[in-house]
Amino acid sequence: MLKSLPISWELVEDDRGLLDELRAELGPLHPLFGVPLHALARSLESDDVLFEVLDGSERLVEVHLTWSRHPEIDGEWPGLRFYSNELEWIAAVE
Repeated sequence: MLKSLPISWELVEDDRGLLDELRAELGPLHPLFGVPLHALARSLESDDVLFEVLDGSERLVEVHLTWSRHPEIDGEWPGLRFYSNELEWIAAVE
């Protein structure tokens, strides 16, 4: 659970729709393909979603969804950026 959020972000209460969209967009070459994730927050200004990586680390990944509803075959989309923890993510987005 996040301790704080930038003003332009909101908590996600039900992550099923966001996870479904992400899974629909991930092709087998994408770094997040098959990685267990949980959506924590979404940007109010863009199509970015913050996911927790469910591997026991504190890593977070901010993903820019394309809303294409199909796998992106090149492995570059949806765009992403990993953060080692919440503090690193907050520092980057504020």
